[in-house]
Amino acid sequence: MEKSREQLKRLALAQGIYFETGIPVSGKREAEDRAKYKQQLDARKKAL
Repeated sequence: MEKSREQLKRLALAQGIYFETGIPVSGKREAEDRAKYKQQLDARKKAL
């Protein structure tokens, strides 16, 4: 079964998981995406 990054993101957000990467984030876009996801996760945790 193949999973996309978007599928993994939705699953992780639903379960309250934040993944730390073993490899440093290299691109500005990726860093911004990770920061946005972290904000969504934090907001979701506060709502619960």
